Amino acid sequence: MECKKMIIKVSDVAEFPTQLGMRCKLFAVRGYNAYSDTEEKLMAALESFKGDPEALEICKSSSRCGAFWHLYQQGITPFLDKERIIASHYNGKYWIDEGKHRTCMAMMAGIEEIEVDVWDSGGWRVRLDPVGNSGEYEFSYTYRACPLTPVTLGTAALLWVSALGYDDDKRFEAHPVMLTSDHNTDGVYLEIIKGVSYKVDVHETALKPLSVSVSSTVKIDTEHPLTKVWILRRDFSKDERTLSEMDTLYRRGCYRQRDLGDLQLKVPRLSGKLPYCIRKLFGKKT
Repeated sequence: MECKKMIIKVSDVAEFPTQLGMRCKLFAVRGYNAYSDTEEKLMAALESFKGDPEALEICKSSSRCGAFWHLYQQGITPFLDKERIIASHYNGKYWIDEGKHRTCMAMMAGIEEIEVDVWDSGGWRVRLDPVGNSGEYEFSYTYRACPLTPVTLGTAALLWVSALGYDDDKRFEAHPVMLTSDHNTDGVYLEIIKGVSYKVDVHETALKPLSVSVSSTVKIDTEHPLTKVWILRRDFSKDERTLSEMDTLYRRGCYRQRDLGDLQLKVPRLSGKLPYCIRKLFGKKT
């Protein structure tokens, strides 16, 4: 990684660094936990603190950040002789890799310029825009077990939701999960996190050809915790070979361009098992 020493405008730093650890006095005083609170919650907090004189005084009362403050008042970027501030650059914006506390203090205090070592990273850190509104999103598809070529018609939901607490449903956290017959809730809503829930209803027929119809609804409340929530729709009438080709219906949270890499996967099968109706008809174990 080749870095270039530069003087940058603090206003060009794309976002507050949130990985401040337990040494951030402002987080401690205002009741935030740098380890258990989500990136989204910490980011929103820091943005709300900016321009707040009381918040700035809390920062200045910290021995670390107070020392940063005094050096900034002399036009000096603090402690560069001991540890450089390192930032990645893309399209005129900067993201901080090292020197997070010093940069945060500069942003809180309205410092105009700081000295950093810059490397060009590409756009992988750029945050994706929010999409959609609260409400209910409905999906329905039918799987027909034709003898030669099974046919699937309709749409299915994919959910990607970051869990918050011990009791939250963590099945949707690592990657998008398609709501199939294996997620049948008999039409009863199950909560993933507070304010985000889903239900799946499965209807089967033993007529030839065997078929199963799956309807699902994802419900997003007006307010839900600040975390990552992404709903996509797969349309089986389209040749959607990767998840990134699907429609995004709802997205909140600090998803970034790098997360699109997680979507460049082959579309998951409807199920890793036999269709629900066939398993039940022939007494297959689920």
